Amino acid sequence: MMLRSYITAVVLVACLSHFGDAAITGWTEPSTISGATGEADNIQIAEDTALEATIATFNATSDGTVESYELVTTDTPFVLNSTTGELTLSTALDFETQINHTIEVKATDSADAVGTATVVITVTDVNEAAPTFGATSFSVCVTDGSAADTSVTTFSATDEDSGDTITYSINSGDTNTNFKIATAELQVNTGNTLERATTATYTLVVHAADDDSPSLTGSATYTVNVQTSCSSGAAALTMTFITLFLALISSLN
Repeated sequence: MMLRSYITAVVLVACLSHFGDAAITGWTEPSTISGATGEADNIQIAEDTALEATIATFNATSDGTVESYELVTTDTPFVLNSTTGELTLSTALDFETQINHTIEVKATDSADAVGTATVVITVTDVNEAAPTFGATSFSVCVTDGSAADTSVTTFSATDEDSGDTITYSINSGDTNTNFKIATAELQVNTGNTLERATTATYTLVVHAADDDSPSLTGSATYTVNVQTSCSSGAAALTMTFITLFLALISSLN
C-alpha cells in the first residue's frame, strides 16, 4: 500500500513538472521578430561591411532561461555566438553575387524548449569601382570636311558595379565646340564642319561617370586626327606595295 502511494506521488510530481516546463515565448531582438516560431525580419547591411562586424544580436524570451542559440542555416557568410546570440560577418559580402541571405536561428531554453526565428539579410550596393575605358588613350580618325552629326568614335567604358548607367562628357580639349556626345558616341557638333587646314588634331579628355552615390569617374584621352582619308595603315601599306610592283613591271617592259 505504501509502495503504491509512493508511485502515485512520483507520477503526480512528474506531471506537475511537465506542465510547469518553460517555453520560448518570443524574440525581443531583432525587434520585429515575434512569436515562438518567429516572423521574417529584414536587416540591411552594406556590402563593404568589415569582417567580424556585428550584424544583429538575437534575444529570445522564455518562461525559463534561454541557454543556447544555433544558426540552423548552413553555408552562410555569418557566424552565431551560441551563448550571446550575436551574429557576426565571417565572409566578405558581394552585392553582385548575392543580394539576400535568409537565415534561421534556433533558441533552446533550460527545459529543452525550442523556438526559431527567420531573418532576411539584404546586402546593399556600395559604389566600389569607377568606370574604365580599357586603355588610357586612343587614337581615332575622322575624314576632312566631316559635317555635323558625323560619327567619330563610340565609347565603351565598363563598370564592375552591376546596373550602373554610364554618362560620358568631354572634360577638356574641346568642350562642346567642334564635338558633341550623343549617348556613347562622339560626333561632329551641330553647325560645325571639321577642316584639316584649320585644325589637324584634337586631344580630348573624356570622362565616364556612373550614376551611383557618390558618383565615380574614369577618364581616357582621345586623339582625333582629321585626315584626307581614314583608310587603315595596313590597307595603305598594301596599296604602296601594289604601286611599287606595277611600277617594277612597267620598267621591265
